[in-house]
Amino acid sequence: MKSRSLTFVLCVLTLAGCGGGADSPASDSTIAQPADTAVPDLTVQDPTVAPVDSERPKSESLPPVTPAKQVIASRQDTVSGTVKLLGAASSAQLTLIPVGGGGSIALTGQSVAALERTNGAEIWVSGKMSTGPGRPLAARRMDVERFVVRSVDGAPVTDGVLVAQGDAIILVASDGKRHQLVTPPQALRSNVGARVWIAGPIDREPSSFGIIKPKS
Repeated sequence: MKSRSLTFVLCVLTLAGCGGGADSPASDSTIAQPADTAVPDLTVQDPTVAPVDSERPKSESLPPVTPAKQVIASRQDTVSGTVKLLGAASSAQLTLIPVGGGGSIALTGQSVAALERTNGAEIWVSGKMSTGPGRPLAARRMDVERFVVRSVDGAPVTDGVLVAQGDAIILVASDGKRHQLVTPPQALRSNVGARVWIAGPIDREPSSFGIIKPKS
């Protein structure tokens, strides 16, 4: 009997020690995180992939584009015709009567003195044409930049500059070709350096010639 009582007492004491005190809070396997603690992002970024910017990229300021330089070619007018000195000797006006008509053209510019020596010749001329009042004998005007004598008294001529090459006399034509004159007269030999026109076939003895611009 005593043995049973002792066993009972030991059981009571054991129960009292294990759970007889104040109620302990229930054990929770989940550990609560503080509300204000952010969980770090442990995602590993692939180094071969460029990061994506969530914001819209700002427009970059590009340097102004400089437009290509425009090259404007100077306008050149060309016309063929016959040179004529019109009007009184004291106020004569150098003009060009175009082939096929169209009204006379007053000739101006630095080539006027040379053009006066071609009076009556047919020429090809290049320059800048203008129109307007103020010219008594021609409504149009051309500032001559270049001209070539083509014929005199209806006969074809070659326009060029005389140069000496040893005993030979060479005519350097307006197109750049060089022609050795056949039996040039002394009058041509004495004008080496002058610009002249020579009539007739250039591979034959000159039949006639004229001075366009004297030698300097």
